[in-house]
Amino acid sequence: MLMLYAACSQRLSSSLMATKPQRLHQIASGASILGSGKKPRAMTTSTATADSPMREEFAKYTDYLNQLNDKRERVVKASRDVTMNSKKVIFQVQEYVEAATLCRFCKAGTLLNLAEINASLLSLSDESLEPLQINVLDYLLGI
Repeated sequence: MLMLYAACSQRLSSSLMATKPQRLHQIASGASILGSGKKPRAMTTSTATADSPMREEFAKYTDYLNQLNDKRERVVKASRDVTMNSKKVIFQVQEYVEAATLCRFCKAGTLLNLAEINASLLSLSDESLEPLQINVLDYLLGI
């Protein structure tokens, strides 16, 4: 391995010494010794390509996709808000059962049953809407 490194470095130094002094500048700047001296191509933008119909069409599609993505994000956010608020309501219904049952247990030493809890909620309900009632699952999870 060491011999291979020595041989490569010897070749490199001999090829650098054999070149003309004006070629050293090309070597230092990354140009190839054996290269044909062609300049690398550069990307140019002209006003003709900037106003092309293809670019305009892509701009239209970009705007369309951005608007579609914005609508999608609003729908996803609204869906998350509804889910979050629904969970809050469900947990408050369960916390109410827990608090009312604990209060009754501390006062009388008995638990509230589902019918008693629903009867106590009737006075809180709006008469124009369906009355607020607790289902069996929320009652059990609250206890």
